[in-house]
Amino acid sequence: MTESVHPYAYSVTPAAYLERARTLIIEDNARSLFYAALELRCFVEARQDLYLEAQKEYVRSVPRAWKIGAQGKALDGVFRSERIQHISWYVDGELILDTYHIPVSAALRNNAEKLGELLHAQEVHRQFDHNWWSETRQKIIQTYELAWTCNKGSLLSPMFLHDGRTVGKMMLNVETSEKFQPLMKEGTAGIMKVDYPENLPIDWTSDLAAFQ
Repeated sequence: MTESVHPYAYSVTPAAYLERARTLIIEDNARSLFYAALELRCFVEARQDLYLEAQKEYVRSVPRAWKIGAQGKALDGVFRSERIQHISWYVDGELILDTYHIPVSAALRNNAEKLGELLHAQEVHRQFDHNWWSETRQKIIQTYELAWTCNKGSLLSPMFLHDGRTVGKMMLNVETSEKFQPLMKEGTAGIMKVDYPENLPIDWTSDLAAFQ
């Protein structure tokens, strides 16, 4: 039996947490809401941990993953902005890399912290038709959408920091790095373009949209 189908296979990457949250949201029952909340909170912890690992030389300390607020403050100290950073890399006029750094926004972080309320024993019983269920489901979906967008960024560290310094090494996620590295040889000259788009690409539509 391969790891991918083994009943105890449980990946702890941000993408894996997000995928499991999606599956649980689509199930659409009381039990799945609580477990979707857990997976989404873990996504934020894992995503921030991934960013901090990539940016560790620029932060004074790296808080534990479960300290969402403390991790957020450490990351904010690096970039000091929630602006999305878009990097385009050209070699001989050809675009060989198109990547985004998408910070974990305060809205996503706050939502994840509030989802912590679902990770404990509930103090009251709610009937199946109580408004709380639909309202909670909408909050979880909103959190998923923010998480999905954040996860689309393949650049783990901004190339330009708040004080104007540039990052010496481009920190990409594993998938993008594997595609990009064969195209770059040591000493290859290229042109890097940086912009801060107000809007994301129009084809970035959450894979959950069809199930809402």
